[in-house]
Amino acid sequence: MLPTSQSEMSAEWKWYDFLFVILTSLFLTAAAAAVLPMELGDQEGIITTSWIQYLTWAALALALAQMRTIRRHGMGLVFALKDIWYIPFGFGLQLALSLLALPLIQLLRPNAEPLQEAVSTMGNLQDPLLIVAFASMVTVAAPIVEELTFRGILMGSARRLGIWWSIIISAVVFSLFHIIGLSDRGAALIALPQILILGGILGWMTWKADRLGPAIATHAGFNLLAVVLTLTGLDY
Repeated sequence: MLPTSQSEMSAEWKWYDFLFVILTSLFLTAAAAAVLPMELGDQEGIITTSWIQYLTWAALALALAQMRTIRRHGMGLVFALKDIWYIPFGFGLQLALSLLALPLIQLLRPNAEPLQEAVSTMGNLQDPLLIVAFASMVTVAAPIVEELTFRGILMGSARRLGIWWSIIISAVVFSLFHIIGLSDRGAALIALPQILILGGILGWMTWKADRLGPAIATHAGFNLLAVVLTLTGLDY
């Protein structure tokens, strides 16, 4: 077990750092969305505003790290070549959790549309630039920025409560963040345990590795399956 005192990842983050990054990025994204050209379609608008959110999210987190003199190692942004093997692990984890959720899907949504709402919106992407923008957002931007925020800032700020509490807190907040926008209650109930398990695994991996590389790669692999299914138009 790696004692918190020997951890290279910073525990200097505060809980309000997390709130500041999340709420400010949401406000700035909403402001940007309000002035986007009206001719933007649903797909273009969603992809554009999502990129704006992740970029502002990352910029705010990095600015806070600079203010607190938290360097790259302290943020956990350290990667190793072996981390690439976590991508297929994440892909398999998403597949396994989706298969385990099938009975719940049949119970709660027997005749419903695909579980992930992004499928119906992004499933017929034709523009190569939009496909690249969507795929890179989900498999690169989202894993890096979300892991920096949830396993870096939030989990780091909760470490004073104990490592297991910090893992649990980051996993719960992570899962709630991802289902809060789902309009379908059945979809939310199905997605919640899957994302909660993912968050717990990512937190545990971050603690064991003392860096975000493995968690980011696993998160990327997890999202990769969703991208493949979305772009091929398959239901899940």
